[in-house]
Amino acid sequence: MGKGALSRPLGGEAPTSGGPLGKIGKFASRNRFDLLLGMRNARREGDLTMRHDVFKCSCGAIPGKELSIDRYVGGEDGMGHHAYRNLRRCASAMVCPVCGASLRYLRGQELQAIGEKMIRAGYSFVFVTYTARHGVMTDFHGFVKAFQAAQRKMKSGKAWQTLKTQYGLRFAMRTVEVTDDNPTMMGPRSGFHFHTHTVMWLDHAVLTSDEGARLEAEIGRLWRAALTKVGLEASEERGVVLELPRTKGGVLDKTEAMQGVVHYLCKRFSDEMTGDLRKSGRAGRRISIWELLRMAAETKSRKLWRRWQTYAEAMKGVSFLQLTPGLRDFCGLGREKTDEELLQGIAGEPVRTLTSEEFFWVVKQGGQGKLLRKADEAGLAGIEQGLKAAREGFDIETGEELEPPPE
Repeated sequence: MGKGALSRPLGGEAPTSGGPLGKIGKFASRNRFDLLLGMRNARREGDLTMRHDVFKCSCGAIPGKELSIDRYVGGEDGMGHHAYRNLRRCASAMVCPVCGASLRYLRGQELQAIGEKMIRAGYSFVFVTYTARHGVMTDFHGFVKAFQAAQRKMKSGKAWQTLKTQYGLRFAMRTVEVTDDNPTMMGPRSGFHFHTHTVMWLDHAVLTSDEGARLEAEIGRLWRAALTKVGLEASEERGVVLELPRTKGGVLDKTEAMQGVVHYLCKRFSDEMTGDLRKSGRAGRRISIWELLRMAAETKSRKLWRRWQTYAEAMKGVSFLQLTPGLRDFCGLGREKTDEELLQGIAGEPVRTLTSEEFFWVVKQGGQGKLLRKADEAGLAGIEQGLKAAREGFDIETGEELEPPPE
């Protein structure tokens, strides 16, 4: 085993191990490179017209570095798994299906570590979801900007600081979620639904039901006031929804509580990336933003691609995860890496370097994930088989001739 070969790469592909983050890893080895290829094809056809680094993602090596496939030990079967090293990435968690999956897995590991340390230190927590009223004619880009401004206004006010002191709110972790109307369903529509999920850490015992209800009402009042200042509004019933963690006899079960924290912040993405992307459509009226991407790629519908572009353009500058300053230091995790640094990862055991010409044929068929699966199945021999198939115009995984074959 070469020096630096660790149990999991902190960049590259998310492994398929079990646990709270396992489902994200399962998606990571499945559809995401196909979706990325679909986005590039849509841009070439003029269905997507936006400028974005996502179109260059996973197409080659980081400039000045050598692209390779490395092996990392571990995994449920003990056989290890393979990942790209020095693969150029766009690091767009909200727009890119490739980087989005990897970043949520990697950040999820950090959330798990934070959850464990906070719970063991005697902290309790509450789950809080923030929403605002919108309609099918709402300017989504303007809505997102105003929503974020409202959250900043609320948390910078004196009333919020008083509330934090009263309830012992020390730290918070926040993620973003967006859903849309299901285009296959008839009936009323409400447009994109942008909202946030937050875990708030309290420096005392778990709140009672009455205390939770009072806190929800107080946050709701402050949230509605902040929304009014930016031209938005929310209902008293749905603007803020607070959930208490499950307990046993009023006491947190540390293992279950930690898993609940990670699941709450990451569940939407993991569910969307595994279940929904394998379906032709949900039964419900709302779909994940990632299913919208899948539907656009499958149908090649310009209308759906333009819908996706509206979403993607509004997500510019939006971070899917935010932590209260000081939380990482409190948990002893040190400096936070940027998304780009996190995706660059660490070196494993080098198995095969890839030339730009070899990788061109892999990218041509959206076969980056397929080549990794060949590596997982048969190591270096599998990689060589996959590269030969791609070069000769055959599917890396099935061996079927591509129609039309690569030029």
